[in-house]
Amino acid sequence: GCARYDYQIQGRDAIVVVPANPAPGNPWIWRPAFFNAFPSVDKALLKEGWHIAYYDVTHCYGSPESVRLGHEFYEDAVARFGLNEKVTVEGFSRGGFYAFAWAETYPETVASLYVDAPVCDMLLWPGRGGKLWLDFLKNWKLEDKDVPDDFIGNAIHRIDTIVRYGIPIMGVCGGADEVEKDVLHVFAHIAGFGEGG
Repeated sequence: GCARYDYQIQGRDAIVVVPANPAPGNPWIWRPAFFNAFPSVDKALLKEGWHIAYYDVTHCYGSPESVRLGHEFYEDAVARFGLNEKVTVEGFSRGGFYAFAWAETYPETVASLYVDAPVCDMLLWPGRGGKLWLDFLKNWKLEDKDVPDDFIGNAIHRIDTIVRYGIPIMGVCGGADEVEKDVLHVFAHIAGFGEGG
C-alpha cells in the first residue's frame, strides 16, 4: 500500500518509500547504505507514517565527497517529497560511519541518529591492507602513510559537534563482537559528555 520511487542523483541510486498515511510533519529516516538489510525498524516506522529513504553511498566510507553528494540528495528529497527538514540518519555497518560524518557536517538537518553495528574506526574495520582499505583510501584521497592511528575522520572525533547540537543517538551493538568494541568505546565517550554537561 506504499508508493516507492526509484531514481538517480549524480549517477547514484536513490529510493524514497512514501507511507500510505504520512505522519504529521512528514518525518523520514535515511539509510546511506544497505537498503533493505535488516529492515525491521524501517518497516515499523513506515507503518507509523514515516517516509523511508535511501541514497547509495555504501562504498564511499563517509568521505567528504560522499557527504557532499548526500547533501544533494537531502535537498532534493526535502523539495521533491515535502519531507521534514530534520532527518533521522540510519547507519547500519559502514553506513554508521557515514551517519556520524553527515551529522558532524550538517548537524542542523539531523533529528536523530540510529546506528546499528556501526563502523566507528576505519583502523579496526576494515583495518589496514586489503581491498576495502584501498577503497577507503581512494575515496578519502589519502595514502596509507597519511592515516595516523588517531585518524580524525573516525566517529570518536565527530562526537563534539553531535553532542553540542543535542542530537539523540540510538546505538545498537553486540558486546560479543570483537570489532564492535570500538562502538562501545564511542558510546562510553558520549556518556562521558553527558555526565560532564
